[in-house]
Amino acid sequence: MLGWSVGALALLIGLAGVSVYVFVSSDYVRAQMETRAGAVSGRKTTIAKISIDWGMTSRVHLDKVEVANADWGKAEHMFKAEQIDLDIRVWPLLRGDFILPRLTLRKPEIYLERNTQDELNWSPKESPVVSGTAQKIQPKNRYQTPLIGQLEINDGRLAYMDAKRKLDLDGTVQTATGQAGAESNAELSLKGRLEGQPLSLHFVGGSALMLRETDKPYPINLDVAYSDTKLAVKGSLQDPFQYKGADVQLSLSGSDLADIFPLLGIPGPPTPPYRITGKLHREPDIWRLVDMAWHAGDSDLSGEVAIDQRTKPSRLSARLVSQRLAFADLAPLVGAAPGKPSNVPAQQRQTKALPEAKGDLFPNVPLHVERLRAMDMDVTLDAKRVLAPAYLPVQAIAARVQVENGQALVRSLDMTFGSGKITGDLAVDARTDSPAAPPASSPPPTTRPSRSSPATTSAKTPRTSSPRPVSIPRHRRPRGKS
Repeated sequence: MLGWSVGALALLIGLAGVSVYVFVSSDYVRAQMETRAGAVSGRKTTIAKISIDWGMTSRVHLDKVEVANADWGKAEHMFKAEQIDLDIRVWPLLRGDFILPRLTLRKPEIYLERNTQDELNWSPKESPVVSGTAQKIQPKNRYQTPLIGQLEINDGRLAYMDAKRKLDLDGTVQTATGQAGAESNAELSLKGRLEGQPLSLHFVGGSALMLRETDKPYPINLDVAYSDTKLAVKGSLQDPFQYKGADVQLSLSGSDLADIFPLLGIPGPPTPPYRITGKLHREPDIWRLVDMAWHAGDSDLSGEVAIDQRTKPSRLSARLVSQRLAFADLAPLVGAAPGKPSNVPAQQRQTKALPEAKGDLFPNVPLHVERLRAMDMDVTLDAKRVLAPAYLPVQAIAARVQVENGQALVRSLDMTFGSGKITGDLAVDARTDSPAAPPASSPPPTTRPSRSSPATTSAKTPRTSSPRPVSIPRHRRPRGKS
């Protein structure tokens, strides 16, 4: 009798298991999951097929998963995957712990978009439920990330489009096996264009398992190329989510530092070909580049740069010291070309040729006032030794440049000569598209300036209206380099 009872119970359990398997694999459950997923994501979600192998570690298989894009999006969908396979341990879920011994994504496609109104296809407005959930489960440190024993991404594609910045990137994302049987790394490669110039990005990071299973620093390796500007970030982080325990080196190089604005949003000054290196640190919403070495043309600088993102606009502060400053390397500040013609970018050579043909002292080059509004700044420069031409025997230069709400003030500019010093101030009000150059001894104007003509970097006489460039006849130009 006991044997019959045990047999009947086993049969009932088996039938129940079969029934549950058929139920969870049915079109009804698939449709219910699509409906719930769509409600959570705020987008229509479709799943072609679902199958689950139940156990203490359950295996879930999804075929042809697709999440629709925002109504204004250009791509047909925001997310798509040919297949998603994952193993998940059931009991840890009861305490809110995600342990995935295996996660495989086959041909995943992700399309991220920002339109001209700064709307994001992944923003909280588009999906408030997902945003709230993400904030609750977002890892605060590396040990709160889901434990993924083996992550495989095969033939992945990632695209990003930003209509406002004229940025269009498209590339691959995948996992690659390390050398000598090491753990697989995460690898991302993107290519596209930014404001009409070629842009490429390549990132290699540690495995997903490495984030949580070990105390080893997490390795990062990022290379970005924008036109002829090169950015590299290499090193390791003890906790990449909090940017703690950083041992990260940054290098930035190119033909003109002003070209970094579209890429980084930092209004760099015009320079000859340069290279900047330093250690990259981060506090909450503050980035710092310390132990900085900066070589531009024949000049060198050292010091520290910080960008504070706690305010709008962000604020850049820098303390720069130069033991050797070639006066000719300051020429790009007024649109002229620096000393070495072989290293001069084509644009700087062109602007240099214009005043040569007209007999002007300085080129008539527009001032990018929108960049002065993009970020507040407080920069000090102490050039202890200046290499200047014989007709202008400058020995040292010290200056402090402050930009607040589009108003730029140089106070004071000190130039040391052999037997004396020249001190002066300079102010530019760039709050409108036609900035004014008020007297340097007075604060920046609070009234709207004249819009009679665009401002230039030509020599100016202090006045409240836009002045005209000062020309010097060719026979009266100073001898030597200008």
